[in-house]
Amino acid sequence: MVPMCCYLPKRYSGLYVLFLLMIFLSCSSQKDHDEEQSDSGVLHPTEENIPVITDSRFLLHEEKPAEAKPFLDISGGNGHLIGIMEGPSAEMIGDIADVTISKEALYYADSEYGEVRIYDQFGSLMSTVGSPGPGPGEFQQPYKLSVTDDGEILAVLDQGTRVQVFRQQDSTYTLGYTFRVPDSFYGGDICVMNDHVYTLGLSVSEELDGIIHKYTISGEYVTSFGAIYKTSFELLRRMLAPEGSLGCNEKHSVVGHVNDNIPVLTGYTDTGSLMWQVKFADLNPAKIEEGVTSEGAPSVTRREPKKGDSGGILLLSNTEDSFLFTYDTIFDFDSLTEAPSGTRHYFNVDVQTGQGSYLGQNADIDLYEYPILVALDAERAYTMAFNPFPQFGIYPRKEVLP
Repeated sequence: MVPMCCYLPKRYSGLYVLFLLMIFLSCSSQKDHDEEQSDSGVLHPTEENIPVITDSRFLLHEEKPAEAKPFLDISGGNGHLIGIMEGPSAEMIGDIADVTISKEALYYADSEYGEVRIYDQFGSLMSTVGSPGPGPGEFQQPYKLSVTDDGEILAVLDQGTRVQVFRQQDSTYTLGYTFRVPDSFYGGDICVMNDHVYTLGLSVSEELDGIIHKYTISGEYVTSFGAIYKTSFELLRRMLAPEGSLGCNEKHSVVGHVNDNIPVLTGYTDTGSLMWQVKFADLNPAKIEEGVTSEGAPSVTRREPKKGDSGGILLLSNTEDSFLFTYDTIFDFDSLTEAPSGTRHYFNVDVQTGQGSYLGQNADIDLYEYPILVALDAERAYTMAFNPFPQFGIYPRKEVLP
């Protein structure tokens, strides 16, 4: 059995705890791994699972630090901050599971308080959705969320398998529908657009042929698409399926998908037809080793972090016409108790053509301390930080981005 630390969901409050647990940390130390493994094993992802892309228009490269421009800088930004160190729970940020925005508000799922909080563009709390519990309109572990551009429909993935769809009513939301989706040990991602919900994961029964599943907002199954990871090791296939991100672009009806272990972003139509694939040539996710223990049992181990490994992949909307793709490359990592330093890279990818460009980087930063860009709209940039306490920032876009 694979230890649970190998496939914890990767994002946000977990984002950089996960940055360790999922991307850079092996589930056992290299010493333990050497003692347990009886052979060198197979390294994943294997070549057959990495799309071959030779067209230079769809091969994106990093720029050298001396040539790349800095991207995110909030040091001089005049922004609004959300979250305090100590005080009423309504003013403190708990365990951030996911973050998204509509044209009018910031939404985040708080798995500590069992609710979704909604803030306006000035950082004021507008309303909360849900409360702790297993019932309708309640959350046991709100995990991922997505909202339409106009804010009319809010979809929340609870405990990785239960989707709850809310409709905006005046200043709050009312529950419309609840339904369950395929379970792959833990849930993947979710996005909503055009009265449909898209979820990420592999069906346990494998009745659904794909890893992206489309439903109406009332829970009626429509179709599945997206390549299933090729391996005879069933546990590994199920483990890798939900490790990634979905992005819905309502204007052009495009679904973007990236697997955290494969350096390729894929664009699909809303009916599942492949539109384009773009490869990030310098993105190097830490390898996963499939092996056999000395007792003959199958095992999965994530390689220990090393210089040049990549993680912290995020897929965001940049404008109505493009995705923003970011990831971190580790430069120095001495021990599990010390924060890694490295470079955060930013790319822009056109949602219709898949053609993109390198936007810039934040070089030689503390990957735990530096603010994380979690959302963008035409006028604002939304950031998140964990130290010295969880906090969001809302800044004029032109003041913090080049």
